[in-house]
Parts: sequence; C-alpha cells; structure tokens
Amino acid sequence: MSLLTSGVVQGMVGASLHMKSANVAMGIYHQAKADGDKSTMASAAGYAQDSLNSAAESNKQAQEALREAQKEARKQAKAEQEAAIEERRQEAAKDKKQEEKEKIKDAQQNAQKSAKGKKNQETDVKETNKISESSQEEIDVDYDSADKKDKVSQGIYTAQGEVKPASIGHKVAVTV
Repeated sequence: MSLLTSGVVQGMVGASLHMKSANVAMGIYHQAKADGDKSTMASAAGYAQDSLNSAAESNKQAQEALREAQKEARKQAKAEQEAAIEERRQEAAKDKKQEEKEKIKDAQQNAQKSAKGKKNQETDVKETNKISESSQEEIDVDYDSADKKDKVSQGIYTAQGEVKPASIGHKVAVTV
C-alpha cells in the first residue's frame, strides 16, 4: 500500500502553497520596509503570519493522514502475512493428505503384490507337487527297473556281454 494517500498529498500541497504565499508576503514586507511604508509592512506581515499558520495546519493534517496511512499499511501487511501463513498451512495440510493417500495406495499395492505373490507361490507349490508326483512315478519306475537290473546284474557275465543270473551266491576267484 502506498503511503501517499489523498489526505497526505492534500496536506503536503496545501503546506507548500501556504509557504509560497508566505514567501510572497515576506517579499512585499521587505519592499515596504525599504520604502518605509509601515502600513504595507504591517499588512504584509499579517498575510505572512496567516500563511505560515495555514502551512503549519496543513503540515499537521499531512502528518495525521500519513500516520493513518501507516496504520492502514501495517494492518494490510499483517493481513497479507496472515493470509500467506494460512495459505502455506493449507498447502502443507494438502501435501500431508496427499502423502498419506500415496502411503495408503502404496500399502494397498504392496498388499496386492503380496497376495499375488502368495497366490503365485501356492500355484508354484501345487505345480511343483504335481511335477514331483509325476517325477516320483517316473522315479519309481526307474527304481523298479533299476532294481531289476541290479538283480540281473548280480549274475555272471558271458563273453558276449550278456548277464546270466547266478544260482549260487557271489564267489570271488583269484588266480595268481
């Protein structure tokens, strides 16, 4: 807010005009004094005094208007400052709410990811169990065939590479 309100400007302009009028009256006073005209001197001194009094009054009015303008400027500055503070508070509250919403959203997404992860893990476990069961069947088959081979291999090897079951237990013959 500008401190040059209409009351301040009027008081300053009025004081300036009255001072110029007093200067003119004082010039007339000095001319009359040089001429020795006492009646003109007295009347010029009266005009000068009236102009000086009016200038002082205008100066007081300007000062009062200036004080009022300063008070208004302080009130307005304080109101603007409070408004700015309130606006910052509202922005901070809005930002805080936004952060809380984002935290909640992130928590929900993490929960969904976790639920999907558990579901995928359960699916993986089921698939692994299915694979394990089918592998176990294959392994069982392999074990059975391996057992048969082991039983067959517990025989005597012929020159052609065939295995014949031995009717007698294992004998080791060592020739020296």
